[in-house]
Amino acid sequence: MARLSYNPLQLGRLIADVWANASHRYALLTQPVTVLTAAGVDVPANHVVVVHEDTESTTHIVIPRRPAQLKLDDDYLTHVGNGMLDGCDMGYKPPLPQTR
Repeated sequence: MARLSYNPLQLGRLIADVWANASHRYALLTQPVTVLTAAGVDVPANHVVVVHEDTESTTHIVIPRRPAQLKLDDDYLTHVGNGMLDGCDMGYKPPLPQTR
């Protein structure tokens, strides 16, 4: 199965843009392949992209694609479950600015 190829910073900038611009958000929700391609994401031909939006009252859980070899030890399962209920930010907290 083909995967999307992208630069994480470019994708992060796209998300920042859709947070700030309602029409860009609508475009990503309704025409994801077009928007992602314009943002530099390599979307393979015939690949379906579905965009879901988390809100204060809605959380989406995406079942990851099954790996070729199931490795079900606790370390691997922790990795799989790490961000499942935190949304796409995975609990990221930006560093505080340095004060002098």
